[in-house]
Amino acid sequence: MKRLKFQFLTLILLLITLFASCEKDTVILTGLLPTYTIEDVTVQGQNLKKITGSINESITLSNSNSYLLSGIVFVEDTLTIEPGTIIYAETNLLTALIINRKARIEATGTATAPVVFTSVNEIQGNGQSGDWGGIHINGQASLNTRSTALADIIGKYGRTDNLVNDEDNSGVMKYLRVEFAGKDINGSAGAFNLNAVGSETQIEYLQTYKSNGQGIRFRGGKARLKYALATQTIGKGYRWDAGWRGYGQFWIANYTQAVQDTLTAIEGRSGAPNDPPVSAPILSNITIVGMGNTGADPQVRGIRFRDSTLGKVYNSIITQCRRAVRADYSQSTIDAGTLVFANNNLFYNQPDYYVGASGDTSVFGLPQYNNTSNVVSMNGYIGTDTGGTFSIQTIDSWFHTVNYKGAVPSGNNWTQGWTR
Repeated sequence: MKRLKFQFLTLILLLITLFASCEKDTVILTGLLPTYTIEDVTVQGQNLKKITGSINESITLSNSNSYLLSGIVFVEDTLTIEPGTIIYAETNLLTALIINRKARIEATGTATAPVVFTSVNEIQGNGQSGDWGGIHINGQASLNTRSTALADIIGKYGRTDNLVNDEDNSGVMKYLRVEFAGKDINGSAGAFNLNAVGSETQIEYLQTYKSNGQGIRFRGGKARLKYALATQTIGKGYRWDAGWRGYGQFWIANYTQAVQDTLTAIEGRSGAPNDPPVSAPILSNITIVGMGNTGADPQVRGIRFRDSTLGKVYNSIITQCRRAVRADYSQSTIDAGTLVFANNNLFYNQPDYYVGASGDTSVFGLPQYNNTSNVVSMNGYIGTDTGGTFSIQTIDSWFHTVNYKGAVPSGNNWTQGWTR
């Protein structure tokens, strides 16, 4: 009896220790019963494995099955997804996949067998933008603000205490396609959300297709993303805020048909200028293709820097946009060299540099920025310019060494086979 009492007291002390942090995570204790279910269902004539609840153990989703996410599904351990697996999302309620802090996702597809998240309506070919809530990766990196309304639904993301880890690792995601996502979650809408994700997380070959709100969004942290497409987004293709300081290379924002009057390919924000950390990403080899440069065309902004963000953009192409680049209230940061737009090519835009009451980026047309307006023969988003590039690898070895501007060379279409 005394031994049992001692063991019980030891367990209580262990639990107190595990929950002592001022920002508590879900703590996984071995031996607990599963808090999720996977059951066989038939939806629109297709056999699926329906997943509900909170995944509190390491599991693998096999490509021999197709799956249905139902409601908000949390991952508290490691979720592994085999190449070629299709995961549908239920649409008659708010459905989203949330990777909690300290948990991991290992979703490594291939160019011929990507991992696909899509709307269940797509079984009949009827997927619509905003059908489901998308994917949220919650990391432990630093940020300057957290949306309490969003956190009320998806849980806390990022750290504001001594457990901050900017090199946090939330897993590996490669050759991943997210379709018809971006359903509103307490005022936030995005298909693929990196919430205070750390720099050791590996993300390459990612497409968001026909999403609502934002295609790919960074909220603080130092996440790095290479080879990405945001296609036919209703809203912004890419957005950062809350102190994102990561890297990006080989990004595409592509619009092929009008979905609303004004669209923004990339929008960067930070928060209050004296509220650290301040957003300051570094991007290279971006291609943005809008829908035209006349007054009658749907308006597409290329890149808009706003809300005190810093950042640097090199070796990129912006074409067919009404406003190629805009920076709001940013003259001091441009002068200080902390907001840089250099060695880029802007052509067939009207105007190439936007000058308005709240922003003047005509300074980027000065010779020292080495921006050009050379017309490049483009096939959609495929095409590059080999003149006057910046040696981006001198900033960090994470960047690939290339001698061209733009994301996709005509002889190396890395989007082929796994995108739509």
